[in-house]
Amino acid sequence: MVNQLAKFILQLAEKDKPLSDLLSKKSHWYWGADQVRAFKELKEELKSTPVLALFDPNKETKVSADESSYGLGGVLLLKKIKEWKPVAYASRSLTPTEQRHAQVEKEALGLIWACERFRDFLIGQHFQLETDHKPLQSLLGNQYWDNLPPQMQRFRMRLMTYSYMIAHVPGNRLWNADTLSLAPVKAKATAAKMELMERTNTYVNAIMEQLPAIVSYIDNLREQLKANSVCSNVMTMCQKGWSEFSGCEGLNELVLICRTQIRGHKPHIPS
Repeated sequence: MVNQLAKFILQLAEKDKPLSDLLSKKSHWYWGADQVRAFKELKEELKSTPVLALFDPNKETKVSADESSYGLGGVLLLKKIKEWKPVAYASRSLTPTEQRHAQVEKEALGLIWACERFRDFLIGQHFQLETDHKPLQSLLGNQYWDNLPPQMQRFRMRLMTYSYMIAHVPGNRLWNADTLSLAPVKAKATAAKMELMERTNTYVNAIMEQLPAIVSYIDNLREQLKANSVCSNVMTMCQKGWSEFSGCEGLNELVLICRTQIRGHKPHIPS
């Protein structure tokens, strides 16, 4: 992250030397007072001007967000001349419930959370929303609501406050948000956020309650899904991602609700 912002940091080579020396194969690993001082100094550089820019509502704005298996990261950036400069950083840990979400849901959650985190800067602004997860371009963009899984519908509702254009970028260009997601801040959820999560879960679980099937049928369906090796693998990949099958259409429409595979508003029936 420091290397990517090196052109904004004065005398970086000197400030970074105690840390960069540790990367040499000839050096013995040692973390002492000099390394601690250099680490703290570089953190302060990242949080101050000229690395951080002052927000200007008349400049182009974008939000980059990414997720890891245990955290979310987001960066608010401003375009100055031909360069994008960070205005603010944010990160947080995923709750145990959020960690069990499908991969596409965690990626979407990262975008929604970043927008809500930088809300004071974004309200009234048209901005670009960056993600390295291509299916979100349509899921959070122009796809019809009726074709969306219930959780994704809820995410779209939370984005209705904002005027945005969602863009897909390669993962290696989201280095700042990716770095933050790998070192999330362990912040406690506020009462308002807990209430929002509860309402979201209630909305999503209501889909199961409205299915035209008796409880014993749903229980039997869950057992069949668990016993079917293909469906069991699909349930695992719903949570961890579809990297091995990224070219297949429709996979990101599959989600897990109450241990049942759902596509749109219909349960998936194993053959």
